[in-house]
Amino acid sequence: MKRLITRRDFIKDTGCAALGLAVGLSAMAKEDVEKTSLANVVLIRDKEAISADGGPNGEVIQSMLDRAMVALFDCENPVECWRRIIKPDDIVGIKTNEWNYLPTTSEVEQAIKKRVKDVGVEERNIAIADRGVLNHPIFKKATSLINARAEIGRIIWYIAGQIRLR
Repeated sequence: MKRLITRRDFIKDTGCAALGLAVGLSAMAKEDVEKTSLANVVLIRDKEAISADGGPNGEVIQSMLDRAMVALFDCENPVECWRRIIKPDDIVGIKTNEWNYLPTTSEVEQAIKKRVKDVGVEERNIAIADRGVLNHPIFKKATSLINARAEIGRIIWYIAGQIRLR
């Protein structure tokens, strides 16, 4: 006679399986975790990130990006920092965000593109896009991908806007 599995049995059995899997994986991964160094996080703020007209200030955003790279890579020249991750012969895809509620600003896109070009990457080997990157010719053959999240553009604006209001 076949045993009927009740909903309670199913939940109990899958919960035990998940717990056993989690314990087993965490035991196997423990050695990897101990070898992994901590991630570096850099926070750069500038109340001038928003210009008097309420839009992003491109020069300040470029400066903020440069200061972040210098702090992150512990070097004096931002272009030298970029050279550590981008090579002149790279094909670079800069993935942005066009979502209406949190789009990446063109100022952020252009600040990144400027530094990629400063490293020596040719204009024809750089693309900035969000939708359709899986079919984009540059992204398909990219040797370096940069994810320009919306937070860099919009949240800077939001924080700077809050600072100006206070």
